[in-house]
Amino acid sequence: MIIVNIPGINAPGRPLGCELAFSKILENLKQIHSNEKGIPIIMQKTEEINLNNSNIQESIALIYEKAKNILNENEKPIFIGGDHSISYPLMKAFSEKNKDPFLIVFDAHPDLMPAMKEPTHEEWLRKCIEDKLVSTENIILIGVRNSDKEEIKFINENKIKTIDCNIILNDIEQTTFHIMELANKNKNPVYISIDIDVLDPAFAPGTSYHEPAGLTPRQLIYMLQRLKLLKNLKAIDIVEVNPKLDNGQTSKLAAKIIAELL
Repeated sequence: MIIVNIPGINAPGRPLGCELAFSKILENLKQIHSNEKGIPIIMQKTEEINLNNSNIQESIALIYEKAKNILNENEKPIFIGGDHSISYPLMKAFSEKNKDPFLIVFDAHPDLMPAMKEPTHEEWLRKCIEDKLVSTENIILIGVRNSDKEEIKFINENKIKTIDCNIILNDIEQTTFHIMELANKNKNPVYISIDIDVLDPAFAPGTSYHEPAGLTPRQLIYMLQRLKLLKNLKAIDIVEVNPKLDNGQTSKLAAKIIAELL
């Protein structure tokens, strides 16, 4: 397995810092000796995609080209952002290699605003759908709790599957089993995208947009430990960790999440 640094940001006016996540997360990962299954954490191969964030078009093209090679040469890579805009070129590369992908997104926001030419963190998923990188019937949104009216309309019109925090709270075991059933139904190649703001900001304050009443780390880790067992899981990204916005708590939590995915 390879862990890839993609320090991409495309969000004018937002606090800088997401581009620093990789080094902080890796620093914390080195302090974790084993995961909860008792499997030793052996440092994985790492790679960095060097980006010029002042040229968004160039950055998107570079992420796409590099991701194609990484996906061809590595099994189940983990990509670390950067903000959620990096998931668009990653999905573009992923969908070219893997026909009819299944996308599981953990996020406090649906990221389905009307798409711009170069997608930002707010509409990367809408752009994926409009560019036919993934079918709406092959998307599950988990943990969304703040949506624009335009996004709600798009979700309803396209019958996109959503699982809110209350459903998980009521029966996390059955809910996770249901997600795995859907992902496994046609053996579609699975991509998991994790925006750290899916977690309640009490646990993960180091991110740009706080949405109260989110998932707990235990809930997210339980679900990921189960989803990791999918034989058709092919790639994962973790985005929106901003070390400048807290005392290191969120980077440490992101490292824990990665440890449970290895």
